[in-house]
Amino acid sequence: MLNTDSLKTALRNIDPLTSDIIDAMATAFENWLKSATITVPSLPVTVDPKTGVGETKPATLNGAVS
Repeated sequence: MLNTDSLKTALRNIDPLTSDIIDAMATAFENWLKSATITVPSLPVTVDPKTGVGETKPATLNGAVS
């Protein structure tokens, strides 16, 4: 889940008199995206207990970022 409040705060804290606005905004967005928590509700996995090798089956995720 992405917390938009933290992004808004970071953008509000940019001081155009002391920093490059474009660089500061890019950094704010990058940090915001890095803070996202990605949750996969279910992903089918088959594991061979003798070898420990696993295989995932293709799955379509809808609305993965909210």
